[in-house]
Amino acid sequence: MSQNNYKFILNNYSLYVLIILGFAACSPSVKKEVHLFRILENDKYGFIDVKGRVVIPPKFLSADNFSEGLANARVTGTYGYIDTTGAFVIPPQFDYATPFSEGLAIVYKEGLPFFIDKKGQQVFANPYKELEPFKNGRAKVQTATKKFGFINTKGQLIIDTVYANIGPFTEGRAVVEGEIKDIVNKKNNGKYGTGVIDSLGKYIIPYGKYKSIADLEGGFFRIETVTEPWDTIEGYSSLPGFCDYNGKLIFTKKYNKNFWLDGDMHDGLAIIQLYKYWNYEPEGTMSSMNSYEGYVNLKGEIVINNTDYETVYNFYEDRAFVENSENYFFVIDTKGQKVTRDSFTSVINEGFENGRAAVKKGDKYGIINTDGKFILAPQFNEVEAVDFLNGFIFFTTHPANDNEEYFTHFGIANLKGDTIFKSVLENFDRRGFMNGLLSCVIEG
Repeated sequence: MSQNNYKFILNNYSLYVLIILGFAACSPSVKKEVHLFRILENDKYGFIDVKGRVVIPPKFLSADNFSEGLANARVTGTYGYIDTTGAFVIPPQFDYATPFSEGLAIVYKEGLPFFIDKKGQQVFANPYKELEPFKNGRAKVQTATKKFGFINTKGQLIIDTVYANIGPFTEGRAVVEGEIKDIVNKKNNGKYGTGVIDSLGKYIIPYGKYKSIADLEGGFFRIETVTEPWDTIEGYSSLPGFCDYNGKLIFTKKYNKNFWLDGDMHDGLAIIQLYKYWNYEPEGTMSSMNSYEGYVNLKGEIVINNTDYETVYNFYEDRAFVENSENYFFVIDTKGQKVTRDSFTSVINEGFENGRAAVKKGDKYGIINTDGKFILAPQFNEVEAVDFLNGFIFFTTHPANDNEEYFTHFGIANLKGDTIFKSVLENFDRRGFMNGLLSCVIEG
């Protein structure tokens, strides 16, 4: 059977044909890593190399992608781990197995999870009901009472299992939720609060300081402070605002009939909802018929307030796209000034990345820089995705004439506009190239 008949599996449910494109660049001083790709044939999994050659014949009932040189797989009912030759280096013995991360993997026996090393040995006893893979030397765990904490690679608790939830760590900070202790009786009072801890579990923002705290974004936490009682005139019971990395309050601002905080802080500015005027409905409720968007700064001042900006987007690299009531896009700076007079009819990803953005001018897409000038003239009918990091544009073409039946097919170009693959892809992995290859669908 030819290699084109093998089907590549993506995201555990989609069947993909593997197309090989030579875009991997390797430093001669770095030893090349063997990259294998999973295939499915006759309901059995195997692996091919970057040239499409079958390295491990399809023989596994289940197999995951390789991670740290090993892949969890099973031939019959139990899981083990194979190396890049297809040989089991950790014999099948587990009810379920997961990929390795930082030298350890989570496996299950009799419904209980625990960590093993690359010799297949359990590294420490596990009293927890649920485990997550190690990242940066720590793993999130959950107790039978559904409380979260973190352990180190020795199984020692480094953040106690006392939290109802722990958000992602960003810059060494994570938002946590848990029961607030009654200070007098020194026990939980049944009320839940939100706080912030550092990587060692030390409180940066204690429970109760703020009514709610969102994840760290742009160096700031979006928060709400408590106001009691409910304000029946203005209709709010909390004040929105921001605090810094260490919990210091930056500002709060009342919600009112002309202002509503609507976003996180980016480049020192956050999106707000503004209103030209309000209409009162017959039922007594109040609704806006003339809303628009602007920005507030770190002092709580409304600094960009243009009634023509119906929709605005977050700032990236001191630039933001704004959309007017006629659905035209413009680029503005942090002072609210238009960078150029050029307008665009569409924007991909709604922001700049590495100093570039994909926009549509008229009926064609091109690439602009942060000055709003085209560094790649508009030439693509449609753009599905742009990988600025690796320098690829995934575009679509239209039929040559109106009588031709239309099916969406994708092609690939570089950032110079050169077509490097014709538009014959029926689908592709939106994550882009992985180890020099792109998984996609051609002719079904």
